[in-house]
Amino acid sequence: MERKITSGKFLNMMTFSFLALNFVSFSSQVSILIGTDGIIPLLVSGGVMYGYLFLIIRLMMRDDRKSYYEVLISGLGKFVGRVVYFLHLCVIVYLYCYAIRIVTTQVSVYMLPGKNIYLIQGIFIFATVYSAQKGLRAMGNFCSVLLYPVIFMLAFLFFLSSDNMDIKNMLPIFTHGGSEYLRAIMHLLSYNFSGVLCVPFIIDEVNMADSSISKKALWAFLSVAAIFSAYYVLCIGVLGVDTCRSIVFPAINIMHNSSSSGILLNRYEIIIVFIVVILYFLYCSLFLYSALKGAGRMKKKGYLAYIVSFTGIFFILSLLNDKAAGEYIAKMLHMKGYLGYFFVVMIVLCVFLLWRKNEKKN
Repeated sequence: MERKITSGKFLNMMTFSFLALNFVSFSSQVSILIGTDGIIPLLVSGGVMYGYLFLIIRLMMRDDRKSYYEVLISGLGKFVGRVVYFLHLCVIVYLYCYAIRIVTTQVSVYMLPGKNIYLIQGIFIFATVYSAQKGLRAMGNFCSVLLYPVIFMLAFLFFLSSDNMDIKNMLPIFTHGGSEYLRAIMHLLSYNFSGVLCVPFIIDEVNMADSSISKKALWAFLSVAAIFSAYYVLCIGVLGVDTCRSIVFPAINIMHNSSSSGILLNRYEIIIVFIVVILYFLYCSLFLYSALKGAGRMKKKGYLAYIVSFTGIFFILSLLNDKAAGEYIAKMLHMKGYLGYFFVVMIVLCVFLLWRKNEKKN
């Protein structure tokens, strides 16, 4: 049996997955929703993410011999437990397909213009399948090697562009209502912090004997929150809120405008696109691994058939562009933050399961 990975490698993977989805575009989306007040929903949604991670760790530590599937069945009963498990798997598959679609679009526009996007998607999917087949330990080693170089490059790019930043562009603040803050928080939970949703499927492969795992998780949250906040302030400070709203990828636009005339680094935006590709690669590999492992936990072949069918449908949809897919499919692949409510439901579910376990012990 393969040895469990350390808590440090596990949280390195989580840091990668938090930074992956929508990193280069989140400042545009948040500024549309909340203007210059984006730091508040960033911190709140990050806190919710950490709360969910903390609860999952505590829940699985109560009986580290059980899988997530077994915990749900024992706590909710067979029918409800299987329904919740199936819906969670559907979310994992959706996010995998969504991430594949986004990263291949960015690669085809910024790194390989003119190349067939379907060919790029096929290569990226093959690479994630190969990575998932190697297992969680290989992904953990990959993250441990590249995490700090990636953070260093992000810091390097930040300082390259910070000379053009005007902090006055961050004013005014606290100008929005509660409903606007809620929409921004749900959007960030749906995408930027969605990496934590794969944790229940892989947590049984993590060494839970490390008593400092919760503190390490807090450090991962603070690191990611600091990076997101810094890049949000950079995008608004350099571009202004109105310009930031009108650009799909503000971070890439800033790096392009900051590029020098030198020979070696005359296109800084290529660096950030390269970083994003690495982050997406890990994110997709982790989610594919979680989906395959999760589907294998289903005891009955009927449930496995549903998962395979669902995966096939979303795989086909992920290959379609907006024009071919049409308005309804495009809306399905961009769920506007509805997954944030799923996040909240899962937190309530974890609290309920922990309460049930305490009741049984007493």
